[in-house]
Amino acid sequence: MKKKVLVLSGGGLLGIITTTILKNLQRKLGVSLNDYFDIFIGTSTGAIIASMLSAGIDIEVIHKMYVDNGPNIFTPQNSWWLPWRKATRPLYDRDRVRNPMKVLLDSVGVSTMKDLKRRFICTSVNVLTNENVYFKSTSEEYANLSVLDAVTRSYSATLYFGLFRDDVNKTYWTDGGTGLGNFPIIPGYMEACSLNPDEIEVTAVGTGYSKTNCSFKEASSWETFGQLWNLYFQNGELLARSQVRLEQVNAMKWICSRNKNVTFNYYDIEIPEKINKLDGKDYVLDYIKYGNSVQI
Repeated sequence: MKKKVLVLSGGGLLGIITTTILKNLQRKLGVSLNDYFDIFIGTSTGAIIASMLSAGIDIEVIHKMYVDNGPNIFTPQNSWWLPWRKATRPLYDRDRVRNPMKVLLDSVGVSTMKDLKRRFICTSVNVLTNENVYFKSTSEEYANLSVLDAVTRSYSATLYFGLFRDDVNKTYWTDGGTGLGNFPIIPGYMEACSLNPDEIEVTAVGTGYSKTNCSFKEASSWETFGQLWNLYFQNGELLARSQVRLEQVNAMKWICSRNKNVTFNYYDIEIPEKINKLDGKDYVLDYIKYGNSVQI
């Protein structure tokens, strides 16, 4: 018995790169991704895509949702002449994500986690405990949890969509990529292991990456402000995503090198730092171009 896992990274509108790669992967496989994979796991934008795939929605439809709605989702909700609202409210309206998702989920009769047709997992960070929590469709604890609410927890980045208020558990949730779960390759592998299969195939698809390297000479020139700017403000987000990606990919490669019954397929692409933006609504065509350039 072989179990096949699809792992999708966080990355906001860069998810268009992911959906483009997945469209090409489906064509190569000759069978729908919904039928090919047994487990779907993702974070943030990866959770959005993974949840809809596990609901039985075709990747072509998901890709169209991203391309058609992405620019609207990442148009600021706060008027330019009310700067105080920009400072006190999230930049973007999460309902612009939830509403298109709900239309697609309703079309296949999926509302709660137990309605999903394949195993689905997404991760979010509990703000009160700083813990990465994995929401599993197969868990009794989350069986009646709305798919939309589970996924919204995963993409609730503070600046972009704001924290998710959980009145049931009396806590707040933030983007799963805030912690160590931005690219949950090893958690996906572990979920497959729990099913005691003879073979495991892990396929991971990223959202593009940019190198954050710098020279020794450049780093030597940084004063305190320069250190803060380069390590936290300018590159902090990219640095964290890069570290998680490398850690998870290298760990999975190490596992494969020591277990002949485990295979690992990894699809991602280096992109210019200029367009490596979670809300890069002006770069939709670039994201599609880079996604199509990935060799499957």
